[in-house]
Amino acid sequence: MKRQYLSQTVSAMLVALGVSGCIDTAPIIENEKEPAPVITVLASPASLISNASPSITFTSNVDATLTWQGSCNSADTAITAGTNTVTLQPLANGLYDDCVMLVQSAVLQGTSELTLPPFTIDQSLANAFIGQWIGENDTQVTFPAALNGFEFYHSSDLNCDIGTDSASCNMLDIDTITGADITTAHLSLDQPAQYMLRDTRGQSRPITLNSESAPDMRFSERHDHQMIVFNNKLWVIGGIDNNITFLNDVWSSTDGIDWVEETSEAAFSKRAGHDVIVFDSKLWLVGGIGDDRMPLNDVWSSTDGISWNLESVSANFSPRIGHQLAVFNSELWLIGGGVTNEVWSTTDGINWVERTSPEVFSPRDNHQVVVFNNRLWVIGGRTDMSEQNDVWFSTNGINWGRATDSAEFTARARHQILKFDNELWLVGGEFLNDVWFSSDGVTWLEKTPAAAFSKRIGHKASVFNNRLLITGGFELPVPPAPSDTPPPPLFPEAHNDVWSSGNGVDWQKGQRVPIHFD
Repeated sequence: MKRQYLSQTVSAMLVALGVSGCIDTAPIIENEKEPAPVITVLASPASLISNASPSITFTSNVDATLTWQGSCNSADTAITAGTNTVTLQPLANGLYDDCVMLVQSAVLQGTSELTLPPFTIDQSLANAFIGQWIGENDTQVTFPAALNGFEFYHSSDLNCDIGTDSASCNMLDIDTITGADITTAHLSLDQPAQYMLRDTRGQSRPITLNSESAPDMRFSERHDHQMIVFNNKLWVIGGIDNNITFLNDVWSSTDGIDWVEETSEAAFSKRAGHDVIVFDSKLWLVGGIGDDRMPLNDVWSSTDGISWNLESVSANFSPRIGHQLAVFNSELWLIGGGVTNEVWSTTDGINWVERTSPEVFSPRDNHQVVVFNNRLWVIGGRTDMSEQNDVWFSTNGINWGRATDSAEFTARARHQILKFDNELWLVGGEFLNDVWFSSDGVTWLEKTPAAAFSKRIGHKASVFNNRLLITGGFELPVPPAPSDTPPPPLFPEAHNDVWSSGNGVDWQKGQRVPIHFD
């Protein structure tokens, strides 16, 4: 006579980014003394992109124990009557190809067994990001190779649901990522946008962003730091932050967007107002002011930007801040700083010789020195009395001539001068955001009175990949409206933004955007 077994059901649903599959029922391992539960899978697993491990949700009308065999190999889990959710143990390769579920009721002694279909959870994009340069009219978006083949959804309609109902977006473009940059008109300095990425395995979390979205993975806000190009990378070194904390960290970037902290504390002491230059295939760092508020005259060198060697604890010149370094006629030159007009040079970075001249520019600091048309140029800066806009030049570093007492740009200090596109370029300083250029160092023309970046001082600039780049610096905060209550003290607001321009007029703001698949 055939026995009738007590019927109990345990239902299981695998949740893997909402992708459903077929319905499977576990075979019952039966004997006359050990009736078993029945497992029904309501959603089969699928190969997906996800930052998270897959989870399984069960419903059961009896208490039971879930155990695993095969590649899943997760811990045993006690199941109570009702709903239970279990997260699978993450696998290094993401391949779940031999997952066997075993469910045994506390009442029924039989065991139900189900082998899950193979599936892969691709976590290779767990740290994916896109880089972009945001301009006044559009944005240039750069994608890593791992995202090739994805569709890029971008829209300036912020009222639609780009993730679940992209067809409802009034302004929407969809582009396939092929490795080339994509220009979107949906995002600009004044216009926010929505992004989403999708392929056959899943989609990213929709994001809404604007030009003020916090930068991801970048050095802290700072001013009076240094930025320099070395070994095909941009380097940001030291400075002082918004908390008036002096820094000796070192960061590098291959594109101005994605930054890597090479060291949080370099061998040289924390400082600001130093200078860094490339000489004899090394980085050289000289002087500045330390966190004890004392000026320095030490000299350091590095072959990789990470490990630094002390070349001189106290060079021949006096301690100073706001000086300038230049490489000219195969020598390293130190000019001004500490409100002096001294000129020093060295052939090895260690032994310094003072150069004298009867006719030389007035003592100053926070000026700029640049090599242009086989001459050294000293431009602007601050003397004991005031900021300057004079321009001086020298063909040998010893004898100096005055190019102009008063250039067309206003007097300033802590500005930036660069050689770019066979011309001299002046960027900002003295809480300005104007840009000027000159083909001869004497006559200066204004390129723009107000670039897209904010007015600032103590920023740094470099020429990288045939573009002008600036970063950091600080601006004065806006005073509060008049009030009977005394206002809190106002402190300078430093930045860690990065801006780029190919012509000195149109500036784009760099941004690193993390992409989440979950």
